[in-house]
Amino acid sequence: MVSVACAPEGEECFAVAADGTVYAWGANASGLLGVGHRRAVARPTALRGVLPRVRRVVCGAASAFFLAAGGDVYACGANAHGCLGTGDTRARLTPALVATLEGEPCVALAAGRGATYALTADGRVLFWGRISGPSTGTGNAATSAEESLFPTSSLT
Repeated sequence: MVSVACAPEGEECFAVAADGTVYAWGANASGLLGVGHRRAVARPTALRGVLPRVRRVVCGAASAFFLAAGGDVYACGANAHGCLGTGDTRARLTPALVATLEGEPCVALAAGRGATYALTADGRVLFWGRISGPSTGTGNAATSAEESLFPTSSLT
């Protein structure tokens, strides 16, 4: 294994093998394991056929994000406030391509309670989901929150 990730509560875990295969296991209440259902998964289960080769997995509170070797981003789990970046708020039980990032190769991801951030290959920071003023990095110190269903540029 070359990478591991756990959801914040530690109830769901992922491991990435050297060949890019993702293994998932845990409670899975929000469907963030990407196995197609919300039932617990007791043993590491390969997510074969639903993802390309993956370099890294990051977890939000109830969602998971997969950074593919080519820079594409896939997401699954709960989608409150549009935190999956799929353009809606519908949960995904299997990984879905964050299509609005196509052509924007990403090199790193971070996920929080309701927001997700991506670092692009050209050094830009994109974010989506529920973002409060200071966390956008745009100089807006207001504490009101805004929602973005699609990746939005922040820092360059």
